[in-house]
Amino acid sequence: PSSQESPGRIPTPADAHAPVTYEEDKYFWENFIGWAHIFREPTQRGIPKSLPMVFNPQSDFTDPDRYTPQPGHPKIYDFIYVANHNPWNEWCRNWELGEKCVRLMADKYGLSGVLIGRTDTESGRDFDHPRVNSTGFVPGLLDMYRSARFLFAPNIHDASPRVVAEAMCTDLPVLLNQNILGGWHYISDRTGMFFDNSVEDFESVLVPFLQRLISGAFRPREAWTEKHGPIPAGRTLYDFVQGLKREKVDRIDWGSQ
Repeated sequence: PSSQESPGRIPTPADAHAPVTYEEDKYFWENFIGWAHIFREPTQRGIPKSLPMVFNPQSDFTDPDRYTPQPGHPKIYDFIYVANHNPWNEWCRNWELGEKCVRLMADKYGLSGVLIGRTDTESGRDFDHPRVNSTGFVPGLLDMYRSARFLFAPNIHDASPRVVAEAMCTDLPVLLNQNILGGWHYISDRTGMFFDNSVEDFESVLVPFLQRLISGAFRPREAWTEKHGPIPAGRTLYDFVQGLKREKVDRIDWGSQ
């Protein structure tokens, strides 16, 4: 499976030039008879055109029965942003842009929010704003999703954003960075809106997004259950493996699930 930009070069905050791509490494590719990916254009990410591929992100397996909305649950926050404080997460979840957008939403538009993982008691790192709550590590996000009205996800280097899948299952529409590696296929008229990687474009999208949010135009959970979840994602993977004709796998009776 693909992980971040893999099998192409995976940039990191520490070294933007490592590791090298496996595209020309025939010995590496001889180990595989198929590849599950998350990309819009997989061959541009180093996967050989001759290798059988299937679009099958891990986040597609998110079970809507585990992440359910709760009617009547108080909406304490307008938005939720999972923005952990360590350097890799700050980079992966695009804190450089995310912080600016959070302050814009709070200062100019009066929105309230919660930042998951921004508080670090050991280092003293925190986010200080009267309209935005900052938490440390939260082991389960279900109650947090239920307490918010939408998910803000400026992430770019995220191959399979489970927070987007979990939020949609909990019936939260999503404001998503259109440059994200994976999870881009979740956004439609019923689930949320894209913004480009700038504060200016974010603000231009935020206003119509909020208008649609207030009007009740979004139906993210409905859209999720129609296309995604363990059964449809598992069927996609099963059919792909069967098509490789190398090993027979016991077929699940999908009708009984």
